[in-house]
This record gives sequence, C-alpha cells and structure tokens, in this order.
Amino acid sequence: MHLMLQNIPREIQTATIYLYLSPFYDFTEMVNYCLALPYLPGGAELAKKFVQENGNTKEHDEFYRIAGISREHVWIQRSPPGSGAPDLEVVSIETHDPANMLKEFATSNHPWAIKFREFAKKAYGIDFSGPPPPLNENIIDWKQSI
Repeated sequence: MHLMLQNIPREIQTATIYLYLSPFYDFTEMVNYCLALPYLPGGAELAKKFVQENGNTKEHDEFYRIAGISREHVWIQRSPPGSGAPDLEVVSIETHDPANMLKEFATSNHPWAIKFREFAKKAYGIDFSGPPPPLNENIIDWKQSI
C-alpha cells in the first residue's frame, strides 16, 4: 500500500507532547512539529549526503540546542513508480516553540544553519532565509479512548 502525499500541503500535523519535569507535576508543552518537503530531482541523494557529512556533529547539536529542538526524525517518502509525484522528505521535530525554531533556521548566522540553507536550496528549491511559512494547521487531533 502506498501513502499518497502529493496533494497534502507541506505541513502534516502538529501534536502536543507533555514532558514530566519534576515531582510537583510541572509540565512544559513540547510540540511535535511535522512537515513534508518535496525533493527536486536528485534531492533525496543530496539529503543523504548532507546528513552523512553534517548530521550528529558538534556543530549540528549546538545549533539544535540554540533552535530549541529536542528530537528529530526524518524519512524519505518515495512516490509510487510512474505517478510523477516528487519524493518527499517527511520531518518530525520536537520543540517548545515552533515559530522560534523556524526563525533560527531562517536567520541564524550559526555555521550549521548557513550550510543547511544552502543545502535546502539545492535539495528542495526552498530559500529558508525568506519569509517563514505560516505555522501548520492541525486538522485532526485524535487519540484512543480507554
């Protein structure tokens, strides 16, 4: 079964995660910010190379702390053969402030952020230094009842 994502906007969903911080039940809200980015031809291969060279480095970890990111997952969603739809990068990021996170990606002078913006132009054709997109619109927030 193939998941058809070509007609879904860049954003997928936003979910709320609560982190237990103390024995007095203090909670901080973390947002699982998700988005999908269509690759340009050859973009998936560029993404793999970028991650090999720039992921999980001291520079990467430092920038992610500055941007307020506590966790990230990234998948390549391959389009069905013959569909003509682009492959997508599906990203899930945990952060306490999505707007600030996007601002850091767009405006930071940190060396890793600069490398990422150059990569993004080549892999997705997106200029992250331009005006930020509106935050995602959550259209489903369901959980199983007990």
